[in-house]
Amino acid sequence: MMAFHKEVVETIYKTVVICDKCSKEKVLHIGYPLTWEGHMNGALRQDYTFMEKGNGFETLCPDCQKESVE
Repeated sequence: MMAFHKEVVETIYKTVVICDKCSKEKVLHIGYPLTWEGHMNGALRQDYTFMEKGNGFETLCPDCQKESVE
């Protein structure tokens, strides 16, 4: 006699944007993995912004954006 066991394993992705200044996190999406455009557009929809810094970008939440302007 042969024995078999069947199990369903699902992977769920949680994508979070993180402010580089205060480390505040905001969930962008739960489900399938996002593309690069999905990351960027999701962050922009949550009012995060990207400031050029050195050879890359700094991600800022809405609160840190206000502090930078003042």
